[in-house]
Amino acid sequence: MSNLIEQAEADLEMTLEDTECGFGVALFFKDDQDADQQINCQTTDIGFFIDMSTGAGTITRNAEITARLSTLKMKNIPEIDRNVFIKYITTAGDEYKMKVTQPMYDRKIGLVRMSVEVAK
Repeated sequence: MSNLIEQAEADLEMTLEDTECGFGVALFFKDDQDADQQINCQTTDIGFFIDMSTGAGTITRNAEITARLSTLKMKNIPEIDRNVFIKYITTAGDEYKMKVTQPMYDRKIGLVRMSVEVAK
């Protein structure tokens, strides 16, 4: 039987990163070499930052992203702080940048929640 930490990591992997059965959404973070790294994260309100009537990006629409700390560390993503930019690419190939306005770490659980502003 696995210990509680291993079980918590497995739970986070499923709920935050699984794009097939879970809630994962592919986002791109800059690593310590300034290269894009795809990280699957859980998002809230991400589907509404596009104006449904025009298809245009909506400026400063707020959303929240939750990422697993162990995945960020494994992909050499520096500590998330304010003004870090995250990229989202739609299935149509449109790119949107999001700026972190407030990172909120929960090191006991092993995740970071980021409030972001969305601007194309």
